[in-house]
Amino acid sequence: MKFYRFTSAFSLALTLCISSAINAQTYTTLDTNNIKAGFNAGGDLFWDLTQGVFEVPKGGGVNSIFAGNIWVGGLDDTNQLHFAGNLYRMNGLRDFWPGPVAQTYNQAYDQQYKRLWRISKDSILYHISNYIKIGYVMPKSIADWPASNNPAWGIDSIQAPFVDVNGNHFYDPENGDYPDIKGDKAVYFIFNDDRNPHTNSKGQKLGIEIQAMAYAYKNTANKALNNTIFINYKINNRSAMSYHDLYIGMWLDFDLGYRFDDYLGCDTMLNAFYAYNSSNNDQQYGQAPPAVACTFLNAKMSAFTYMSINVFNMFTHLDSTCYYFMQAMLNDTTHVTYGASGWGGNINTNFMYPGDVHD
Repeated sequence: MKFYRFTSAFSLALTLCISSAINAQTYTTLDTNNIKAGFNAGGDLFWDLTQGVFEVPKGGGVNSIFAGNIWVGGLDDTNQLHFAGNLYRMNGLRDFWPGPVAQTYNQAYDQQYKRLWRISKDSILYHISNYIKIGYVMPKSIADWPASNNPAWGIDSIQAPFVDVNGNHFYDPENGDYPDIKGDKAVYFIFNDDRNPHTNSKGQKLGIEIQAMAYAYKNTANKALNNTIFINYKINNRSAMSYHDLYIGMWLDFDLGYRFDDYLGCDTMLNAFYAYNSSNNDQQYGQAPPAVACTFLNAKMSAFTYMSINVFNMFTHLDSTCYYFMQAMLNDTTHVTYGASGWGGNINTNFMYPGDVHD
């Protein structure tokens, strides 16, 4: 499949199945339902860059995911690889930076975009009902919504989604416009791989801008919905290049309570991968520990692989390692195989640890 100057979007859900000092501008949490999940302005998921923040049940002090990030890789018209994707940000290594792709990155740009936007459906409904009233004070989350273009930095496209009440194609909430969000509460963030060289993967830039919305519903009557965080990604190619053989992946480090007794699996029929406990007793969750799953909602899961960080550290070219890994390969000749640890067998497969996990 060939991708030219593309805009692509996909959604996923992270669900728990029940059986430090940081700049408030660049980190926040989503906690409207039974989960407290952390988000960073540069696209890093579920940690505060020190410890995991995917606490379920919320307030219980036990987390089920340590960290996560989106990976994107593809080949240009000369078959040169371009890749972007963070791991643990060791020593500040990173491939993504907060904000949209721009012609100019400076302090004023950072003041505008080095942040996240947290907003609730209740504040939007309040704005809709009251914006026309004398003395109305607009919530900051409405006023600051990053919906308009900004030619000063070479940003020509509308960013965050909004409802254009008066149809003038401009975000003016004083005239009734309001953010268009999903869920009861949402966290919106924009990040790009264009600003600086990729110090994590050492890969070439794609020139992409990713507009992300994490959201959740509070619904105590529906246990599945009340234990799920949704994330929608809109990926825009802002470069002059086209790409083919493009792969998008989700890297997640599951720490399901006590992290040294976790197992992994995938379900190709459900389009999901998951972590579960190796026994019926976890040192942190206790008896009958939960499982946690990541499900792709509008994109077919084409591969599921697992490898320890120690193996990744063996490779000099992390960009190509990650690119092949998203295709269930260790390199261009070594494929994942069925059985045992997933390497060195005789039957190639794209999915590690598939099927029924029950004894």
